[in-house]
Amino acid sequence: MNLKNKKGQTVTIFLVIGLIIIISALLIIILNREEAKEPLETGAGKAPEFAGQTELKNYVDECLQDSVLQGLEIMRLQGGYIEIPDGIETLTVKDKENKQITIIDGSRKVVIDENGIGNEVPYWLTKDSLSVPSIDLMEFHLEQYVAFELENCVDDFKPFKEQKFEVEYGDINTEVAMETAVVTKVNFPVTAKKEDIEFDIDEFIYSVPINMELIANMALDIVGFENTFAFLEENTKNLISLYSGIDEQRLPPFSQSFLSLSCDSVKWTKPRVKEMLKGIFKKNIPFLKIGNTNFKKIESSSATKGIYDSFIYTFFEETYPSLSIDFSYRQEWEFIDYDIKPSAGDSLVPDSYKFKLPLVATLCIFDYAYKYTVDYPVLVEIKDSKSAKVDPKSEVYFKD
Repeated sequence: MNLKNKKGQTVTIFLVIGLIIIISALLIIILNREEAKEPLETGAGKAPEFAGQTELKNYVDECLQDSVLQGLEIMRLQGGYIEIPDGIETLTVKDKENKQITIIDGSRKVVIDENGIGNEVPYWLTKDSLSVPSIDLMEFHLEQYVAFELENCVDDFKPFKEQKFEVEYGDINTEVAMETAVVTKVNFPVTAKKEDIEFDIDEFIYSVPINMELIANMALDIVGFENTFAFLEENTKNLISLYSGIDEQRLPPFSQSFLSLSCDSVKWTKPRVKEMLKGIFKKNIPFLKIGNTNFKKIESSSATKGIYDSFIYTFFEETYPSLSIDFSYRQEWEFIDYDIKPSAGDSLVPDSYKFKLPLVATLCIFDYAYKYTVDYPVLVEIKDSKSAKVDPKSEVYFKD
């Protein structure tokens, strides 16, 4: 594909990439939470030796599991961030499964809320800024979140103190590695005593099979392609051309002339054209696909095959059969900027020229030539079918 740098084009698009790790999988009915859980990783720490030691380790393990899964789901819903830095523009995105980030007892949590307004997703790329969270930053955010939530969750080990255990513990230090899996290691020295029994545990580990390295790198590549090749602007110009014409039910054309004996012209209004554009983007942006990833080509006639093929942009030589990349625009999302010229206020009236020819009625030529400025958000969702899906309600995950 011959792609040129088109950043100088009039049409400018705000690109939103949310790291969306949604996996399509058939889930068996969950009888109870314990049956649904994947086994915890126990590669670190001492093997339980005393009565109460197993219970204490399981107690911390469960708190660790809950905090890691909540942190990852918050990160998914907020485009790679748990704490969104000040000054970054965001778009409110309603989750398709009604997952809503909310504050409960001072902690960020993901809940199911059909009436939720949506979650703030930072723009990774705009015409003025680049705000891509690095893997290092995502690891740091999860480390901070887990340390805070783990301390709250263990709650001073009250259940054990109620059983007459003396429990002493030190500071929580977390280390997160996001590669083919998300591995969280915690150093948390805990000593418990009861009568003649004393034991200590200091290391905990929990792993979630989500390939954040692959997903984050793919998201970063898409930002790079848009920033370099402006493929979203190119697609938008193609859509306007496809849907334009000298007809009130179509968009005003980029450049088209019309000869009329009646001297009647076609007119539009900016608000009406804006609503038409929103509908066109909502319908057509999902046809955008990235070549060599997992998607199904649209079956169409030979007349429309070329149109649908033009929505496919092949940037990768390597194939990614487990990755699907979905683009979308929702009609409730307002344009950041919008204008059409020339215009008279909100009216779009063509330039006209009248000629009176001998023995012929007056002849009118209308020049329909409009320039668009459109800034609108595009959400990009990356799904890896080999990664896990987090269920924040039950605080468990499901493989593949």
